[in-house]
Amino acid sequence: MLENSEVRFLSLTSMTCLVALAVLPSHSVKAEDWPQWRGPGRDGVFHESGIDEALSAKGLEIRWRVPVGWGFASPVVAQGRVFLADSEVSKPSAKERLHCLEESTGRTLWTHAYDVVYEDWAYDPTQEIGPVATPIVEEGKVYTVGRVGDLYCLETSIGRALWRRNLAKDYDVAFSAGMPSPLIEGDKLILFIGGKPEACVVALEKDTGKEIWKALDESLTFSSPIVVSVGGKRQLIVWTQESVTSLDPATGTTNWRQRLLTSSDYAVSTPVFQENKLLIGGMMFVLDPDEASATVLWPDSKARSQRIFSHTSTAMIQGGHVYSARSSGELICVNADTGRQIWETDQVTDLKNGASIHLTPIGDSVLLYTDRGELIRARLTPEGYKEMSRVAVIDPTFPFAGRKVAWSPPAYANQHLFVRSGNELVCASLATSESMLDDPAKRAEQKSVMSREFNAEGYALRQAKTDEERAQIVARVERLTRHYLAQAEMTPGTATAMDALTQVVDQEIWMENHSTHSGWGPESPEVRAIALLRRDHIGSVEADHACWRMSYGFRKECETFLRAVFESNPHREVRGRAGLRLAQFLNSRLRRLELLKEQPNMAHRYELLFGKDYLDELQGTERSEAINEVEAIFEQCAKDYAEVPLSFGGTVGEKAASELHEIRHLTVGAMAQEIEGDDQDGIRFKLSDYRGKVVLLYFWSEY
Repeated sequence: MLENSEVRFLSLTSMTCLVALAVLPSHSVKAEDWPQWRGPGRDGVFHESGIDEALSAKGLEIRWRVPVGWGFASPVVAQGRVFLADSEVSKPSAKERLHCLEESTGRTLWTHAYDVVYEDWAYDPTQEIGPVATPIVEEGKVYTVGRVGDLYCLETSIGRALWRRNLAKDYDVAFSAGMPSPLIEGDKLILFIGGKPEACVVALEKDTGKEIWKALDESLTFSSPIVVSVGGKRQLIVWTQESVTSLDPATGTTNWRQRLLTSSDYAVSTPVFQENKLLIGGMMFVLDPDEASATVLWPDSKARSQRIFSHTSTAMIQGGHVYSARSSGELICVNADTGRQIWETDQVTDLKNGASIHLTPIGDSVLLYTDRGELIRARLTPEGYKEMSRVAVIDPTFPFAGRKVAWSPPAYANQHLFVRSGNELVCASLATSESMLDDPAKRAEQKSVMSREFNAEGYALRQAKTDEERAQIVARVERLTRHYLAQAEMTPGTATAMDALTQVVDQEIWMENHSTHSGWGPESPEVRAIALLRRDHIGSVEADHACWRMSYGFRKECETFLRAVFESNPHREVRGRAGLRLAQFLNSRLRRLELLKEQPNMAHRYELLFGKDYLDELQGTERSEAINEVEAIFEQCAKDYAEVPLSFGGTVGEKAASELHEIRHLTVGAMAQEIEGDDQDGIRFKLSDYRGKVVLLYFWSEY
């Protein structure tokens, strides 16, 4: 019987409000899943090719992002699905959850939730308490361990629980700061749980949850165990608060043990093994190739400061050298044979306590993910640190030492990055973009992704209830716009660049019209995007959409672009539609001029958005001259481009005539045309019979 648990299936309708839908492309390059902590080999190595080196120049293409709850468990990716453990906390109740998302879209397929009892301090939002152990997926099953010892085996297809164990009850597992990630060895699910009696490590049948063995009367740490093959047998390496111990994963018996006292908040990194060398924190062991035994290679001292590199990150062994973060933020290179430091750099992240640098080798370079939520690609050699590119991926949320940090390592799978914070899970493409530029299908896909990303933020902005929420959304929109600007600048003159620039303009204008924020002033990404559109795309046959969006804009730059397209685009239909949009833009500016006269306080907002020069120009506009120009452009469009079709129906001539009619007859102070017809009582009506009287008229139309 599974008490206090539930599986929720979400409808597609409810999910479209939460995620930006996308389709991950198929690639001929090698790709693989990331089904457990530190990847398929539990060694933190990313084996794929076709990964872009120029991360900072083009930014990352965000495929989707979804809201999640608290926790530090990393996502895992397997069988076209993404799994993430989190919590839903609202005092006095709390739930832990495992989400299953569609890898290609972020759409929630199912969520398994169960009630938990946390200690009072855990309800403090600054703690972000939730699951720490990263789930593991194998053969259609996903295994997840909660913060207080709830262990579930679930079907990956529908989230149905196949079996569960209450580790707190069965092994006296207490609420603790951390819970190492489970591993699978053959038919066994192996857990480092700090249980009693002599159940620090337990092995269960992975298909049933029945105990096979238990071992060690020692204490729990954050360090997740690994299994290595050396000395003629498989060895399970466990770093407890009292020792480093090698167990036989088949029986739980001890192969060797090195007494080593380490508090749990310093025993964090995962053991790293390469060529008979085993690194535990900052202490190097050599494992005997002929029998199950080990000796300490370095350092000579067991003092904590000498044998712990980092209490947030796991090191990497490569080419006879160790590369590791220090807890204070430096990145160091150490000779793997002697422990002698070769170099250190302070150029990776902030030099503050609790800094993290998660190292993931890929080919001849390394991906570094930092506590600042940044992804870096660099080459690490004994000669030094050479940064190739860097990009911000996610906003840190966990407060620590006067700042916010992002400690959870990402997952890398199928040319994508999957990374979480305390409030969202993000999927971003790492693939090279060369094949996208001339592929119509990929271009359409990119346009869809961009539109959905911005639409999701627009929906969030409409739902936001506080200034802080709105500020966070505006910050996310700014990151998106600058990302697409960078993408366009990487591929100047291409169709995809035009799509990206138009989307930036579209979103900025929407924000200006629908939010109360003060914008980004004259340095707005919109200004840069319009400049690039004018430089590279003024003659494009596809300039229509940009012109349409700019007709709703405010800026002088919009007017300049519209005039340029109207005057110089070589395509007659594009010129005609641009002329119509220019006249509409100028007419809207006239209305804003009237609004300024009625509401002088709007002047401050306009100055914040567009600068004092724009405000001065607007206030200095001669109304009669402006009206004459608007009417002249509408008349030219009606005469020279009458039959040019509009994408939303009708023609340029029809729309221009309608706009002229409104200006000349339906604005305040204009002489209305004669209106005749039957009133609501069926009596014949003629407007001119009511001169000098107030008449209420209803206008409607059918679609």
